[in-house]
Amino acid sequence: PQLATGHEDTAWEVALSLTDADMAGYWRPTHDNYLARVSRDRLLAIGRELLGEPWAQSRSRDQKGEIAGALERAFAAPDSLPCPQEQREALRRWLPEGMAFGETPPALDLKVASVLGHAA
Repeated sequence: PQLATGHEDTAWEVALSLTDADMAGYWRPTHDNYLARVSRDRLLAIGRELLGEPWAQSRSRDQKGEIAGALERAFAAPDSLPCPQEQREALRRWLPEGMAFGETPPALDLKVASVLGHAA
Protein backbone atom coordinates (compact mmCIF):
# COMPACT_ATOMS: atom_id res chain seq x y z
CA PRO A 1 0.00 0.00 0.00
CA GLN A 2 2.88 2.45 0.64
CA LEU A 3 3.68 2.56 -3.07
CA ALA A 4 0.08 3.26 -4.06
CA THR A 5 -0.78 6.85 -4.79
CA GLY A 6 -3.80 8.60 -3.34
CA HIS A 7 -4.00 6.60 -0.12
CA GLU A 8 -4.09 7.87 3.43
CA ASP A 9 -0.76 7.55 5.22
CA THR A 10 -0.39 4.61 7.56
CA ALA A 11 1.00 4.95 11.07
CA TRP A 12 4.22 3.36 9.78
CA GLU A 13 4.57 6.02 7.07
CA VAL A 14 3.87 8.82 9.54
CA ALA A 15 6.47 7.43 11.95
CA LEU A 16 9.09 7.22 9.21
CA SER A 17 8.38 10.75 8.04
CA LEU A 18 8.85 12.02 11.59
CA THR A 19 12.18 10.22 12.07
CA ASP A 20 13.85 11.53 8.92
CA ALA A 21 14.53 7.95 7.85
CA ASP A 22 17.00 7.73 4.95
CA MET A 23 15.36 5.15 2.70
CA ALA A 24 17.81 5.88 -0.15
CA GLY A 25 20.70 4.98 2.16
CA TYR A 26 19.03 1.67 2.96
CA TRP A 27 17.37 0.58 -0.30
CA ARG A 28 18.45 0.99 -3.91
CA PRO A 29 16.44 -0.12 -6.95
CA THR A 30 17.71 -3.31 -8.56
CA HIS A 31 16.44 -5.52 -11.34
CA ASP A 32 14.90 -7.97 -8.88
CA ASN A 33 13.43 -5.65 -6.27
CA TYR A 34 11.93 -2.98 -8.55
CA LEU A 35 13.11 -2.48 -12.11
CA ALA A 36 11.75 -5.77 -13.50
CA ARG A 37 8.37 -4.99 -11.92
CA VAL A 38 7.63 -1.74 -13.76
CA SER A 39 6.84 -1.17 -17.42
CA ARG A 40 9.40 -0.44 -20.10
CA ASP A 41 7.85 3.02 -20.54
CA ARG A 42 8.26 3.72 -16.82
CA LEU A 43 11.92 2.66 -16.98
CA LEU A 44 12.51 5.07 -19.85
CA ALA A 45 10.75 7.83 -17.90
CA ILE A 46 12.98 7.19 -14.87
CA GLY A 47 16.06 7.30 -17.09
CA ARG A 48 14.83 10.48 -18.77
CA GLU A 49 14.21 12.10 -15.37
CA LEU A 50 17.60 11.15 -13.93
CA LEU A 51 19.93 10.88 -16.91
CA GLY A 52 18.31 13.16 -19.46
CA GLU A 53 16.54 12.99 -22.78
CA PRO A 54 19.63 11.90 -24.76
CA TRP A 55 19.96 8.82 -22.53
CA ALA A 56 16.30 7.94 -23.01
CA GLN A 57 16.53 8.45 -26.76
CA SER A 58 19.62 6.25 -26.98
CA ARG A 59 17.72 3.48 -25.14
CA SER A 60 14.40 3.92 -26.98
CA ARG A 61 14.87 0.74 -29.02
CA ASP A 62 16.29 -1.38 -26.22
CA GLN A 63 14.31 -4.18 -24.67
CA LYS A 64 13.00 -3.81 -21.14
CA GLY A 65 15.71 -6.04 -19.66
CA GLU A 66 18.46 -3.96 -21.25
CA ILE A 67 16.99 -0.72 -19.93
CA ALA A 68 16.53 -2.23 -16.48
CA GLY A 69 20.14 -3.44 -16.53
CA ALA A 70 21.46 -0.02 -17.52
CA LEU A 71 19.47 1.65 -14.75
CA GLU A 72 20.55 -0.96 -12.20
CA ARG A 73 24.20 -0.27 -13.03
CA ALA A 74 23.60 3.49 -12.80
CA PHE A 75 21.90 3.17 -9.40
CA ALA A 76 24.62 0.83 -8.11
CA ALA A 77 27.57 2.97 -9.16
CA PRO A 78 26.56 6.55 -9.98
CA ASP A 79 30.12 7.82 -9.52
CA SER A 80 31.27 5.71 -12.46
CA LEU A 81 29.03 7.61 -14.89
CA PRO A 82 30.31 10.44 -17.05
CA CYS A 83 27.63 12.89 -15.95
CA PRO A 84 27.40 16.03 -13.81
CA GLN A 85 27.56 15.70 -10.04
CA GLU A 86 23.89 16.70 -9.64
CA GLN A 87 22.85 13.73 -11.81
CA ARG A 88 24.99 11.36 -9.75
CA GLU A 89 23.42 12.75 -6.58
CA ALA A 90 19.92 12.34 -8.07
CA LEU A 91 20.73 8.68 -8.76
CA ARG A 92 21.91 8.20 -5.18
CA ARG A 93 18.74 9.76 -3.73
CA TRP A 94 16.04 8.54 -6.16
CA LEU A 95 13.23 6.42 -4.76
CA PRO A 96 9.92 5.36 -6.27
CA GLU A 97 6.95 7.48 -5.28
CA GLY A 98 5.67 6.20 -1.98
CA MET A 99 9.10 5.24 -0.63
CA ALA A 100 10.47 8.73 -0.17
CA PHE A 101 9.48 10.10 3.21
CA GLY A 102 9.77 13.85 2.99
CA GLU A 103 8.34 16.56 5.13
CA THR A 104 5.20 15.77 7.03
CA PRO A 105 2.28 17.70 5.52
CA PRO A 106 0.91 20.43 7.84
CA ALA A 107 -2.47 18.68 8.16
CA LEU A 108 -0.66 15.55 9.28
CA ASP A 109 1.36 17.54 11.82
CA LEU A 110 -1.94 18.69 13.36
CA LYS A 111 -3.31 15.14 13.38
CA VAL A 112 -0.14 13.76 15.02
CA ALA A 113 -0.09 16.58 17.56
CA SER A 114 -3.70 15.92 18.51
CA VAL A 115 -3.02 12.19 18.88
CA LEU A 116 0.00 12.90 21.07
CA GLY A 117 -1.94 15.46 23.10
CA HIS A 118 0.15 18.43 22.01
CA ALA A 119 -1.15 21.77 20.81
CA ALA A 120 -0.23 22.63 17.25
